Amino acid sequence: MTSSKTLVFTKMQYKEKFLEIDGVIENSKFTYLHVSDLEQTSYVGNVYVAKVINIVPTIQGAFVKFREDEKAFLPLDPRDHFLYTKKVGNPDKLNQGDEILIQIIADPLKTKDAKATADISLQTDHVVLTTGNPKKGASKKLPYTERVRLKEFLEAYQEEPFGIILRTNCNGCDTDVLREEISELKSQYELLLTKGQHAVCYSHLYSETSHRISLLKHYSGISDEISVLTDQENIYQEVLDYIDGHKHYLDLKDRVTLYQDSPNLFKLYSVSECLDKLLQKRAWMKHGGYLVIEETEAMNVVDVNSGKDTRKKPKPDEILRINKEAADKLMEQMRLRELSGMILVDFINMSSEEHREELLSYMKGRCKEDFNKVRIVDYTKLGLVEITREKKFPSLKQLLT
Repeated sequence: MTSSKTLVFTKMQYKEKFLEIDGVIENSKFTYLHVSDLEQTSYVGNVYVAKVINIVPTIQGAFVKFREDEKAFLPLDPRDHFLYTKKVGNPDKLNQGDEILIQIIADPLKTKDAKATADISLQTDHVVLTTGNPKKGASKKLPYTERVRLKEFLEAYQEEPFGIILRTNCNGCDTDVLREEISELKSQYELLLTKGQHAVCYSHLYSETSHRISLLKHYSGISDEISVLTDQENIYQEVLDYIDGHKHYLDLKDRVTLYQDSPNLFKLYSVSECLDKLLQKRAWMKHGGYLVIEETEAMNVVDVNSGKDTRKKPKPDEILRINKEAADKLMEQMRLRELSGMILVDFINMSSEEHREELLSYMKGRCKEDFNKVRIVDYTKLGLVEITREKKFPSLKQLLT
């Protein structure tokens, strides 16, 4: 478990944009930041009845229309299991004109369409229900003994047509709680299917909880103690209402505060100054080194520089230390800048294979706190470290510039 964290929810004007800020403060600084434009609608997590308007085999995908004025790219896989609400043409494959249930997993950005999936996910605090893969299992991050216990518990659900994933925070969780949550998700799943069969095309059938509630659930599972601070009355009430409806969060209620002092929260935590720094290419490390972060259309490229934090001939152990500090800084910047997709990192060269593997192992441990799924892939042939981070929202730079 990690140290205590304060979840800060506020709204502010930054230059010409009106923003909503969901942040996490640890040791008096932001360690996570989600910024959204109040004048733009996010569709992430929403489930719609969508119409297939074009299938493009060369890119293994299709384009679907989920609103009168919005379409999305739908990657296709032979293992896909579609939930049809209207079927035309060949009954054994997806056809143009079919109407199916889809869930938005990434918002549209500039000239890019939204991205969708046919594998609908419904979530509670400890459980994820999936429609695409009927497999039942528990998070691989759980201790072995817990995974065995939970696998035995899931035997009772093997015949269900949907998949069940028990999340990392199920460690030590009472099976009665899990049983209740699975029952709740099953009811949501069945209601979704029923509504889908009777709904017209482009109907919006389901929305996930707000991002701030998702943040609350995530960090309550990985931190010894969290508190919530907001200067927005509607957000304050939203958090309290959620806690009242979920009894295992009741001990958090006394740590939710409506901030009414002066200055405003965004001034108290210098959010504008923080955003200014995050829009710069350089991110400075504690001992004088820095990262140069370049965002391109295809990927993010990061160069590690030792700066003043070096000697004329740094020893191998010192290079490893600098690279580990750079890895910490990179993980932080990924969360603050909302860097996602492919990330290539040029660390300071290490001749020791043992040190190279130690750095990879260190990074895999450090990325577990991330709100998004992060995968430390490996070294490329050119010696760069390849990372992938789940893309849900535009990067901070894309949003603000």
